Amino acid sequence: MRVPSDSDIAPFGEVRQRFYKIMPKDTLQSTVERMSIKPVSQLARQWQAADDLAGRVRRHLRPLFMTLNFSSIKPDSPWLSALAWVNGIFAIAHFPALLL
Repeated sequence: MRVPSDSDIAPFGEVRQRFYKIMPKDTLQSTVERMSIKPVSQLARQWQAADDLAGRVRRHLRPLFMTLNFSSIKPDSPWLSALAWVNGIFAIAHFPALLL
């Protein structure tokens, strides 16, 4: 490897033309476009999956939650209180008059 000197400096247009001989302009543009697209993150894919399932939950699980009476051998079960909270939210969403 050698250190570039002042005589090695070429105008950018000349460098660009040399580069286009190595990689055609169309190929360069498609490569730049492909590299500039940010990949979708794992978290974004998870939220998209949740959004895609929202309709199914609304149609199938919500009526099931509102119909079933859950119980537990542990009266202070955090799961039971979470299910009661979800059931209350679903009831309010299903019957907005309950907010009054």
